[in-house]
Amino acid sequence: MKTDLILVDGQISLSLAKAQFFQGEVVEGKIVTTSKKKLDILLSLVFMHQDEKKARPAEEKGKWEIVISPDQKNKQGQEWNFTLPLGKNFFVTRETDSFFLQLEVPSENKMSKISFAITANALYASLVEVLERFYRFKVKRIYSTPPKDKMLDKAKKLEDAQRLFETGVVYEFKSPEGKDFGNCIDFEILFKQLNEEISLELDMTWKKIEFQGSSMSSKNVKKSHQVAWPMAKILMSGKFFNHEWVQNSWSTLLSEVKEKLI
Repeated sequence: MKTDLILVDGQISLSLAKAQFFQGEVVEGKIVTTSKKKLDILLSLVFMHQDEKKARPAEEKGKWEIVISPDQKNKQGQEWNFTLPLGKNFFVTRETDSFFLQLEVPSENKMSKISFAITANALYASLVEVLERFYRFKVKRIYSTPPKDKMLDKAKKLEDAQRLFETGVVYEFKSPEGKDFGNCIDFEILFKQLNEEISLELDMTWKKIEFQGSSMSSKNVKKSHQVAWPMAKILMSGKFFNHEWVQNSWSTLLSEVKEKLI
């Protein structure tokens, strides 16, 4: 349980069931007030972003009200439970991109907020582990691309924001050395769950060597590739990880990618 407090003639506490949630889970929380006053309480989802290229603090990029209950105002000594569903492809947080739940008591000019983390679908870690173990790719970073500021400005309701943040998650890899992928500069995979399939969108930058007469030159070439793997194949009987099928699928995918890059 993660808890934050606002002191208003007693106390108001905002607590979450845990501090970290997977994509597709439901954020569950509770607000409890023991204040003697009748208070208007406002709960919001806040998105903060820090530009990695600029040395300045994170900025608020969006704020959306969460309806606690139809009669949330002017309550005295009450408790409210609330939920915030996360889509299967919801944005994955990191140091530069974070979500907060902000609790306000406007009449008292009081405000406090509590952060929570969102991590990638646990199934992706199992898929990536096979790629690392058998094909020597190494994860460099895991991230989601935030919506553009203009899109966030247009998202006036929480439902609009939830749709915008269905971004999926990107795994950036260091390619293995050797003749097959030694010239691969960038190798990224965007994972999304679409219906009963896992979509893998590959974006690669390849250093291509060219010869013209006795001179040699190189240029960077960008390539993309996309596949969809059925959940029924990845998980046998809906719960057992099909290691053999996943390994064979990675092998097929990498062969297709090499043909495209040659």
